[in-house]
Amino acid sequence: TSGLAFVSGRLITHNDRNNTNELFAIDTSNGNITNTFVLAGAENHDWEDLANNEHYLFVGDIGNNHGDRTDLKIYIVEKARFDFSRNQSTVIPKGVINYHYPEQIEFEPGSSHNWDAEGLIYLRGYLYIFMKHRTDQLGSLYRIPAEEGEHEAELLGKFNAGHRITGADISRDEKQIALVGYNKSGNCVLWLFENFSLDNPLSGSKRKIVLGTFAELGQIEAVVYESESSLLLSAEAVNGIPARLYRLQL
Repeated sequence: TSGLAFVSGRLITHNDRNNTNELFAIDTSNGNITNTFVLAGAENHDWEDLANNEHYLFVGDIGNNHGDRTDLKIYIVEKARFDFSRNQSTVIPKGVINYHYPEQIEFEPGSSHNWDAEGLIYLRGYLYIFMKHRTDQLGSLYRIPAEEGEHEAELLGKFNAGHRITGADISRDEKQIALVGYNKSGNCVLWLFENFSLDNPLSGSKRKIVLGTFAELGQIEAVVYESESSLLLSAEAVNGIPARLYRLQL
């Protein structure tokens, strides 16, 4: 489980790289999969997060573990196309957003780079992409227009994340942004951004909350606002620990 979002009040998640091109609706009371949606014509190179607005779900094929991808993209899916009356169905994307980072000039595969991305939010016509740094303790933020076409991502800045950022969401009133991240040898954390300008989420106040150790909680990969005061966080299966869903009251 690498991304989370709500569609018609149902919790949606997905797997990440080299898995199927499917979205899953999860019953939050027992963890059962209630619906499976195949995203027609899409390939799961490395789906890492979901974002949405009133009409669309954005599926971020933005993961770049080895730093060598030149085919980063985000699928645009109309929420009205999700049929929750059927256990399995196909959803056809409305369009595709292709983009690149102008600052990236090296594409040799490796594990020491800062071009992996795992957090995605929608805000006022733009998609904001939070980067997972592998060479330092920082986190970069880029944005692109939330519309079909080829786009050059705009670098808005960096902040002292201290952990690898793996998921993001924004509250419905657009006043708070939540990020999750971890260090495998240390803690899982939640970042809360507030009092930011609508054109740069890094411009406001930032607060870090330690959730617990990686060994206790697992590999936290996604976060979504269940309400203004409640978050859901998911952790993917790791080291024999099954995938988990947590609720956090703010």
